[in-house]
Amino acid sequence: MKTVAFVVMSFALICPACSDGGFSKGREFVVGFMYNYGVGEDNVTANYVFISSEADGTVQLSMSQVASAPPWKSTHNLTGGTTLRVDIPNQSEMPKTMTLEPRGITITSDVDISVYAMNDNVNASAADAAEILPVSALSVNYVIPTPSKNPIILVAGVTANTVVTVSLASTCSIKYKGHTYKGGSTFTETVGKSDVFQIISSFSTKSSCDFAGTAVNASQPVAVYSGSACFYTTRSAGCDHFMEQVVPNELLGDRFIIPDLFDNSNYKVKVVAAFDSTHIFVYEHHKDFTVHSYQQDIDKGNFREYTVPDGTTLEIFSNNGIHVTQYDGSSTPFSIPIPPVKSYGWNYTFSTMDNPTSKFFISYINLVVDSDSAPFVTIDGSAVDPSKWQRVRDLGYSVAIVSIPPGNHRIEADDNFMAQVYGYDGVSSYAFQGGYYFDKLPPHHAPPTRHPGPHTPTPATTVTTCVDSPGVDCKVLNASIGICTNPDGAKHYCPKFCNLCSDCTSPGSCLVG
Repeated sequence: MKTVAFVVMSFALICPACSDGGFSKGREFVVGFMYNYGVGEDNVTANYVFISSEADGTVQLSMSQVASAPPWKSTHNLTGGTTLRVDIPNQSEMPKTMTLEPRGITITSDVDISVYAMNDNVNASAADAAEILPVSALSVNYVIPTPSKNPIILVAGVTANTVVTVSLASTCSIKYKGHTYKGGSTFTETVGKSDVFQIISSFSTKSSCDFAGTAVNASQPVAVYSGSACFYTTRSAGCDHFMEQVVPNELLGDRFIIPDLFDNSNYKVKVVAAFDSTHIFVYEHHKDFTVHSYQQDIDKGNFREYTVPDGTTLEIFSNNGIHVTQYDGSSTPFSIPIPPVKSYGWNYTFSTMDNPTSKFFISYINLVVDSDSAPFVTIDGSAVDPSKWQRVRDLGYSVAIVSIPPGNHRIEADDNFMAQVYGYDGVSSYAFQGGYYFDKLPPHHAPPTRHPGPHTPTPATTVTTCVDSPGVDCKVLNASIGICTNPDGAKHYCPKFCNLCSDCTSPGSCLVG
């Protein structure tokens, strides 16, 4: 344990908090939707953005003409404290080919907003979501983390005449505009505002291709996304879509806490180095209170993967900025980027990624907060059930997994904390980070005013009738993620199916729908 204390003190001295930071909320965003694999090109794609605002205002979304599809523009009023869902035209999604196309979505608002994007291939039941970074947090240098099956990288332009150089780190070859590129190759592309291009591997159910470590350097800031057109595990019935927005190199961090997920399976963590001579220290905090530690050295563009036992909280330190990505290992996998501790926010407004016309997810929030602040974390005005918190010995932080009903939610605390949001519907899943607070941004971007503090809880809305939530297939969910083995999730979504009706007779004992 002396080693742990030494590492924490060293990194606090190396990376003191700066005063010119900003939240991942903003007023301008560029969203790109990567290719989502399906059996046949006629699958129905449902792309959405969810826009959360703390103040009343307006937001405008637009996209240029794509082939025969006309330009698209949509303007909406925003209500503070709520989340707006906007359907995005199908032509926003990139096709399987690797070309430059004007498919980016530009989002502008007259108030600060948070943006989350959802890509759902309805026929193939392949979906995922991502928290979108504002233009103020974008930059010109990226090292890309990708999964190791059917990876994709997408670059979206923010301003005209931006020259993008791609230095490919790949275990397979790709073709772009008729040219073949292998690992170690470099090529350039010039993009305009909302122009997008993607790098995609040839699809294979046995894919072991990986683009992790690929570098993207641009003459002006760009938005970069990574993911998988079709990711699967040994437990998967099919494949699932992954999508994440990549944080630029200068905003990466050096201390990370990765909590366990709901699904009762091992999870994986991938670490990608953005700089040479990177030293990684890993600590596994097991549920039996034992701690295993190890360290490794890697250079820029290299990566390490770890399989983490169920019930384990992982802690990672580094002397340089690194990417840390968590991969769910269930039959409906997802990926989620982990923010460094220094980039935790103090309030998040978001919505679960439900589509009222087609599917509802069983959704959860993973919370990580300094243990002294755990009693002050509220969800929709009510304190988190104290029994949900698990103090991680020797870490100083507590973690909680909380089931949430469909719809809009707001989480607040008196200190910075991490919030992961994810959900399952039995055949697909989604996951995204609640948000980031960056300790530095370009100088012309002023930091937001912070007003954290204790909050007065308000009563939760309860439904005491013992019925399963509409649109939820409890039989499928129990077979895939064991919903009935988790009392919190069962009471929210499947009390009747899970034979909990006798526990739903008193107000507040079951939250349904």
